[in-house]
Amino acid sequence: MTLQPTSADPAIITANDGTLFACWLEQIHGRWLWVFMSTAKLNYVGPPYNGEDSLEQLRDLVALWWSRTRNDTELRRMDQSIRSPSHGGFGGSLA
Repeated sequence: MTLQPTSADPAIITANDGTLFACWLEQIHGRWLWVFMSTAKLNYVGPPYNGEDSLEQLRDLVALWWSRTRNDTELRRMDQSIRSPSHGGFGGSLA
């Protein structure tokens, strides 16, 4: 079965440090990108979709991304403003 998570039906992945993420794909500026929401309800734009089609591949991607991102001061974190019409990006709710 091909992995096709959406914001309505996300994949749930545990990072190596135990952080849980709901993961789904969003088309942003014409590119399919992973979006991750932590249990703290922080939303992150992750890496581009690169054909990941299993939970194992997604788990590996999240592990690598999170190990690089959690201490990155230039992290692109989405907040409540993502829902505003002026953002022009997402078609679904991120809450």
